[in-house]
Amino acid sequence: MAAWPRAAHTAGSAGVLLVGQSAEHGHVPAVLLGGRFYTGKRQYWYADFGGGVDRKKGERPQHGAFRELAEELLAEDGRAAGATAARLCADGAVELVGGRPF
Repeated sequence: MAAWPRAAHTAGSAGVLLVGQSAEHGHVPAVLLGGRFYTGKRQYWYADFGGGVDRKKGERPQHGAFRELAEELLAEDGRAAGATAARLCADGAVELVGGRPF
């Protein structure tokens, strides 16, 4: 992977937005979103998958984003989410626009 821009090393959070095509609906664009219910507002808000990047441990934003995806969508925790994130980083690097996250 190309060198990461300096700004990437200061990112405190990162996210993943899964975009594809729906075969069931004539290949129209589709987005997979997570979300949460805000009890005080009585509203459900959709969101991408993401969260904090552990910069103190040297985690890169791409790894943090994929780790959060594994935790939130696949219900993995700890080592399993980290291992999934590592595989996604290796497999997904060529899919990033420009080969890097910025």
